[in-house]
Amino acid sequence: MDMSHSHPVLQRSTFAPRSGFRVTVHQEPDQAGSTKQHRHDFYEIVWVVNGTGIHMTGEFRHRVEQGDVLVLDPRRIHGYEQTVGLNIVNILLDPGLFPQWNRAFSALSGFQRLFVLAGDQWDRNGYQSRVQLDGEDCDLMSDWIQHMEDETHSASPEAPALAENWAFQIVGLLSRRAGQVFAREAGSACKSPSGINRLFSWIELHLEEPIQVEDLAREAGMSVRTLQRSFRQRAGVAPMQYLVSRRMACAERLLKHEPEVRIAEIGRRCGYEDPQHFSKAVRKAFGRSPRELRGE
Repeated sequence: MDMSHSHPVLQRSTFAPRSGFRVTVHQEPDQAGSTKQHRHDFYEIVWVVNGTGIHMTGEFRHRVEQGDVLVLDPRRIHGYEQTVGLNIVNILLDPGLFPQWNRAFSALSGFQRLFVLAGDQWDRNGYQSRVQLDGEDCDLMSDWIQHMEDETHSASPEAPALAENWAFQIVGLLSRRAGQVFAREAGSACKSPSGINRLFSWIELHLEEPIQVEDLAREAGMSVRTLQRSFRQRAGVAPMQYLVSRRMACAERLLKHEPEVRIAEIGRRCGYEDPQHFSKAVRKAFGRSPRELRGE
């Protein structure tokens, strides 16, 4: 993943209609020409309503067209080139929503595939599958996005919660469709190791705990040797490497978005009881100390 901080960073607050909303809809009916690569401080669901273009993320390029759905996490740089009538709808999501959604969708392999693992495939130039909605799903997306947008422009006190409910529906639909893509690629849903599917969500919910590879194998219901082989096939990295990457993603989010929290406490939340160990891990991942990453 290109972690360069030279790229512009778009802030969700720029697009939010008012404070209190953790989801926002931003429509771009004519994504003309090229858009330089940039990052966000939010998750972004990109739905291609019509048109075509080339989506860029780091050095990776792939074609997008009507019905395609992409998910970008806050660390991902991306942009577009060679667009022709590209009409996209962006759903902007506060990262704080994802611990709850991880619990809700832990049984859906497609949630992890789309919201966690797709970026790893981009990094390895191994992104082949695509989540593409058919006409019926596009109708649902259009209706739900309209409801969400209506709520974001409402002054009622319940509007933020209702907007999140429509986003929840969308994430569930996309997770199901991503799971179906995986089942087709595997040839049969039973070939998907369900223990590995559960493990991705389990890791997200237990980042602050001391975890060894034996703990992961036990949670997945398989031997350490089988876990190592199956996990690498799914994620492209060893289980403990993946655990470190998720802890670092958590650390980056907390350091940047919770300035009132002490660095030692952030380290503890991310599984590092020893502040020096945490500092070394951050420096290895980002080339900067926790304080420098925070901007102090």
